[in-house]
Amino acid sequence: MGKPFGDDLRRRLLLAYDQGQGTLEELASRFLVSLGWAKKISAARNCAGQAERVPHKPGSKPRAGAQV
Repeated sequence: MGKPFGDDLRRRLLLAYDQGQGTLEELASRFLVSLGWAKKISAARNCAGQAERVPHKPGSKPRAGAQV
């Protein structure tokens, strides 16, 4: 499995998209990334409200609340 793209690339692609420098398809080819990745980070920014990656937190989540 490859390494994830850096936050700098994500920010530059999304900034270019916000400034109207092209469609996601055009910007994906310009930044040498897949169209699927460009769509994915655009959708993730719309949901999370941030351009940076949300850190992955592996492992099972606690089932008991703070009261226990």
